Amino acid sequence: SPSPGATETVCVCLLLLVLISSMLLLAGAPHFLAYSYYQNDIPNGHINGKDTGHCCGSTSFRWALYNTDRQWTKELCEADADGDGQSNGLELGDPCCRWTRGTTPQFDFDISLPGSAGSMTGRTMPSCNPSPPPSPAPLPPPPPPPPPPNPLPPPPPSPPSPPPPSPSPAPLPPSPFPPPPSP
Repeated sequence: SPSPGATETVCVCLLLLVLISSMLLLAGAPHFLAYSYYQNDIPNGHINGKDTGHCCGSTSFRWALYNTDRQWTKELCEADADGDGQSNGLELGDPCCRWTRGTTPQFDFDISLPGSAGSMTGRTMPSCNPSPPPSPAPLPPPPPPPPPPNPLPPPPPSPPSPPPPSPSPAPLPPSPFPPPPSP
């Protein structure tokens, strides 16, 4: 029969083992649960799942993403984390580095692992130059310039002219009567 206290020691040890195991499991849970969250931080991250950053252990792509605070930047997109000659963006379907979180990448097929040199997409790099902007419509001709300002004010109106003189009376015809006698 077991010695007194041995049963209690075994129970305490088992309890500690369960407690430590639970703590380790809970401490690692955010790490394990975060994989699906991180998949939304890169284009087509859900297609290869956690293998995108963990296909072959700890990949250089995983650390490159970590170093950008899990932001899909132009630099991360244009880089070649696994050294296979294909940019991270080309391998993840965003060869022109235009993807933003919540949108659909340019390609959602033939997605490879940017952290594994043995995984390459069959696509080639497209031309990513933006198309030239359309020519603007011709501008209408400018309106005619306004007349130049007159440096002198306009002259005041002239005063009304005086009425023309009335014609002098015509001479009277001679009277048929003799002139009166003089006094």
